[in-house]
Formats: sequence, C-alpha cells, structure tokens
Amino acid sequence: MSPYWWVAVVMLALYGLVAAALDVVERLFSRGPQTGGPPLVSVLVIVKDREDSIEMFLRSAAGIGVSGSSVPYEIVAVDDYSSDNTWRVVQRLAASCPAIKAVRMADVPVPGERAETIGLFMCAGDIALVCRFQDGVDEVALLSVVRHMLRKPGHDRSTSLRVR
Repeated sequence: MSPYWWVAVVMLALYGLVAAALDVVERLFSRGPQTGGPPLVSVLVIVKDREDSIEMFLRSAAGIGVSGSSVPYEIVAVDDYSSDNTWRVVQRLAASCPAIKAVRMADVPVPGERAETIGLFMCAGDIALVCRFQDGVDEVALLSVVRHMLRKPGHDRSTSLRVR
C-alpha cells in the first residue's frame, strides 16, 4: 500500500476524535432543554375499567403540553387488565397523539409483573408522576400538578403536591 492511504486513515481517525470531543463539550456546556432529547416529565397513568372517563383525562393531559409549554413531556398509559373498552380508547388516543405511549398488561410477556414497574420502565422522563386512575382520583388536581411541573423554570422542576 502506498503511504497516502495511511495518511488518509490517520486523518479520518483524527477527524472522528475531534468531532466526538466537540459533541461531548457541547453536551456538557449547553444551556436550556435539548429539543430532540428525551422528555423531562413523564406522566404514568395506570388505568383499569375507566372507558367512560379516561379519554377526557388523556386529552386534557395531552393538551397541557400542546398549549405553549416548551418542556418535553410524555404520557405513558398502562391498561391494567381492563374488562371494558378502556384499552381501545387508550390505543386510539395513542395513535393520534405522539405524546401518549400505550401498553396493555395483557400483552406483557412477563407474568406477575406490576403495572407500575412496566410503566416506569417505559417512561423516558427525568421526572415521573405516577397516577393510578380509578374512583376517587381528582383529575383536575392531577392535571394542575402536571401543569405546575411543566411550567417550572430550568432545573427546579421538583414538586411535592398531594393529589387526593
């Protein structure tokens, strides 16, 4: 082989090292949220037999992010073995809204696993708000907690509000 090949290989390797170093420096010193990165807030909603109210709740929760929040968010809806049409409603909404992920416990290949564990595994956010959607959950209070988390500035996104 001619010496020019070796020069080209060395130059290409150096270019790769410099590009990788610049990428690391940019990530370390960048300010503000990354637009293409993972969501900062995950809302995990575990639901069972609530076809009458889950659609309104998920639409409201998805609307929070659409209504002007620059914080990336996601909603992970886990159907916990519903016997009604809850899964169909959740699946339809997930297909129409990119902020909603849906999983059905009946389709999970790990028997005996809890819905919370599966849902948290699916969450990509730095913050996860877990809600078991059932009778007695105040949807308005939960949505206000989510809204509060999405609107807090910068690095101070922790909250300790109680939802009854």
